[in-house]
Amino acid sequence: MRLLVDLQGLQNASSRSRGIGRYVRSMARAIARNSGEHQVHFLLNGLFQDQIDDVISSFGDVAKPEQFHVFSMPGPTDALRLENGWRRAAAHTLYEAVVHDLAPDALLIGSLFEGGNDDTVVGVGVEGALLASAGPEAAAGELTGVALDDHPVPAVRGAAGEGRGGPAGEAGAGQVHRAPEEADGGDLAD
Repeated sequence: MRLLVDLQGLQNASSRSRGIGRYVRSMARAIARNSGEHQVHFLLNGLFQDQIDDVISSFGDVAKPEQFHVFSMPGPTDALRLENGWRRAAAHTLYEAVVHDLAPDALLIGSLFEGGNDDTVVGVGVEGALLASAGPEAAAGELTGVALDDHPVPAVRGAAGEGRGGPAGEAGAGQVHRAPEEADGGDLAD
């Protein structure tokens, strides 16, 4: 089996020293250490150039440098800046084309919820590319991705509590009100 492990969680500043980064590092190292006859390859993001050598050297005891692949794309791609939309769309297509070209049997992505405020780019549309690798050659234009960042600004506003109903404990528009104390004329059985 050929496994591709996306290591961008070890590269971006918001995750590399925190939970996702630690999780990605320890899982990827364990997979490499216990790979047996299976091929394990690692994917790195070229926009985090200053982290590439550190990540590769941190795997020196469990993986060889030729197991690491760096993909390049236009940047910046952080989703919270609307002017990056075209670059982010291009980056998703390039990411999926690279994954397709590496032809893994499985792809492990440490976190799909990255890239809002950094250049992390992941895609889940690669499933079609992986399935297509067993059949006819797929063109990069046929690869599609599910992007949760198409409308990042409203999602962020909602997460911060902006634009929501009134004070806590009071029902607002679209909120469920408390059931009335009594129901008149309901003819409900006891």
